[in-house]
This record gives sequence, structure tokens and C-alpha cells, in this order.
Amino acid sequence: MPGDFINEKEIIQQINVSRTPIREAIILLEQEGLVSILPQRGVMVNRITLQDVIEAFQVREVIEPYALKHFGSRLDKETFKKYREMLSDPELLSDHEKGNLLDDEMHMSIVKAMNNHYFTDVINAIRVQTHRLRILSNRLGLRFIKTIDEHIEIIDAILSEKYDLAAELMSKHLAKAKEASINHVVGLE
Repeated sequence: MPGDFINEKEIIQQINVSRTPIREAIILLEQEGLVSILPQRGVMVNRITLQDVIEAFQVREVIEPYALKHFGSRLDKETFKKYREMLSDPELLSDHEKGNLLDDEMHMSIVKAMNNHYFTDVINAIRVQTHRLRILSNRLGLRFIKTIDEHIEIIDAILSEKYDLAAELMSKHLAKAKEASINHVVGLE
């Protein structure tokens, strides 16, 4: 949990490996902003701050609608038909892990349509934090259901080749997701 310290010795014993791969993994986690190595104290799991949420969504609110508006025609319609089918499956409501993975996959498909590795790299860096926030907030209940409905609306616009509408719907979706994330971080949810 955020603020907790990681016990390297316990991890080494639990998974029965040497210290080197554990240290390398911790260094990677620090580079991704997930942990901090504190000399003489250990490794602490970083908290997600309000500023982290705001900055991540500022980037997403620029890139994802732009991708839909200008590169939507590059999206593979068959892939989005499959996403729509999966989102319409009532069993998804009880499988939030699957829902979160589908959410990530759909958003990345949109960004990858730009065929610009700089945008993809930026979104990948943000995905780590947004995925973590989803796990910590247990994105369940009403917001999860609304997210599914919003995704279906976006997909319907894509399938109808209404990319301006898809971009507008994506902007609204991201604004609602940002609001829910901010509420969670400040303890209102």
C-alpha cells in the first residue's frame, strides 16, 4: 500500500531468488515513480498525489481526443467491434480486472493509431499510474458501469466513422474519470 515499506529480505525469501534481481526490479519501480529508495530506511511505496492525477489526465485529455479526431480512420474496426462485444457482456460487471485490462487495451489502441512512438511512450508512462490508481480505488460500482457505457458510446462513434464525435465523447469520458480519480485521492469517494 502507498506509504508502506517493502521488506526486501521477505521478498527474497518468498520467491527464493538472490538479492540482485530484486534490487534491479526495485530500481525499475523507482524509475517508474512507484517506489522511493530512502537511504538507511528502505524502499517505500509512493503515494499517488493530487498533482500526479491532474498531470496524468492533462496529458491524456490532449492526446486521446486528438488521436481519435485526426487518426480515427486508422483504427481497426474489427478490433473495436470485439471491444464493444466484450463491453456488452454482463459478466464483465463482476470481473473488474478484466474490465481494467480491456480499458487499457482500448485506450492504447487509440493512441497507437497515431503511429507515433513519442505519444505511445508518454501514455505508457502514465498508464502505470492510472492502472495503480484504479487498483487502489477499487474502481467498482457506479463509476465502473458508467465507464463501460462511455466506452460503448465512444466505440459506436468510431464504428460509425464519426471521429469528431468520438473525440468529444472521449474528452467527456476523461473529464469524468479525472473527477472520480481526484475525488478518490482527496478522500471524497
